[in-house]
Amino acid sequence: MNTLLWLLDADKMQLLSRRIWGFQAVFVRKESLLMRTHAEIKTRPSRFQEAPAPGSWRHYAQYRQALRRAGVQPRLEIGAVDDPLEREADRAAAHVLSSPVPIAMSSAPAHVQRDPTSPTAWREHMAQGRWAELYQYLHSQHMEYMLIYLDALNEAEIDAIIRNADASKTDESSKNRVLAGAWAANFFKDKALTAQDLAIAKEKALTLSQAERKKIVDYLNSSSSEAAQNLLAELNKPFLGYTASGYDFSSRFFRHAGTLGFGLESAAGRLPSVPWTEAGQTTPTNRRATQSFGNSDIIFFSGHQYARYDMPGYFTDDGSNKTFNLKAVARGQEKVKLVVSTSCATLLRDIARLYMEKFPNALVLGYRGRTPANGSVVANAFVENLSTKGLVDLTSPSDLEKVKNSWKDITTSHPGKDSEPGALYQRKVEVFVRGEWITYQI
Repeated sequence: MNTLLWLLDADKMQLLSRRIWGFQAVFVRKESLLMRTHAEIKTRPSRFQEAPAPGSWRHYAQYRQALRRAGVQPRLEIGAVDDPLEREADRAAAHVLSSPVPIAMSSAPAHVQRDPTSPTAWREHMAQGRWAELYQYLHSQHMEYMLIYLDALNEAEIDAIIRNADASKTDESSKNRVLAGAWAANFFKDKALTAQDLAIAKEKALTLSQAERKKIVDYLNSSSSEAAQNLLAELNKPFLGYTASGYDFSSRFFRHAGTLGFGLESAAGRLPSVPWTEAGQTTPTNRRATQSFGNSDIIFFSGHQYARYDMPGYFTDDGSNKTFNLKAVARGQEKVKLVVSTSCATLLRDIARLYMEKFPNALVLGYRGRTPANGSVVANAFVENLSTKGLVDLTSPSDLEKVKNSWKDITTSHPGKDSEPGALYQRKVEVFVRGEWITYQI
């Protein structure tokens, strides 16, 4: 009753209302300030697309800078004397101070990540023409940091680094790595560059690992310059740096080498075949096919395949005049990472086992049943879809999944009668049957 009378008192209600609204106003102002600060960090322009990972030192530093600009000071509190965390900190400090002196930094592994804002000696190396020291220093950086250094230079300075590559007297691998970064920085700045320059920049980038090439791709992708976009278009092809072979009897894949970026193995397109026979094939055919497959990362098959007629592994041209027998190729082609076929019945159990024997590390894409009447439509659509995926690392399970999903999307949107498209990887078969994907082990 007393509480009810207190609430009915107009003066007390007004006082209570002012306190509630005052609290809300303070809360809203603080929340608005934090939201503006967070938004400022999220939208701050950067030449690199990768934002600092939450919890990283870069992420923390950006928050501290934004808070200072907003006039917000962190509140400091003095903990209790017997705080357990304080005692743990004291124990850790005592352990560090009593530990032996660490091993010299010279034993650190190559490409140790360094803060790009700390040393400035590399500019002195450049100014005084000490190219060996400059190349050694740049090569010691992670690719992301090397690009930050190079991006800060003007065109004349970058040209000097490229021009004096031989004067650096460094090993070929280190020299190419620095040159790949220098050429990328040149293209980023939209300098007038020739087709020959583009070819050299691509050649140097191909000497890098897939991960470092991805750093250059991300760097170029943050530039709107025409030159940068031209180099990006070359370096961002999905199968760039990989080599392909196979028996592409129906000409569905090799002609897309420029779009997907793969190179053709020296014998690809010229591998021998034999006239139609059930007796097998000649030793020279087997030897040359085995050698070509052994030098390749990707194998393509098109034409007919006769697993449905108890001859698994027999591929022929469209007229069934030329034939190749996969059984005759040596087993254990471990370099092959991807096999794609638009031939019929390439995922039936018998030939699936054959693929596992010949290409134990490969993702195999094909059909368990009949293929669509015009397999070129499927091949072209697959190539077009895959070309939008960017750089693909065929040693990465996540990137292999990306390739497999592209195949699934295309083959299910271009159905054929009883075609049953699917994939085989590490003994697991996935097949699209009557509107759903089923999985089973071989």
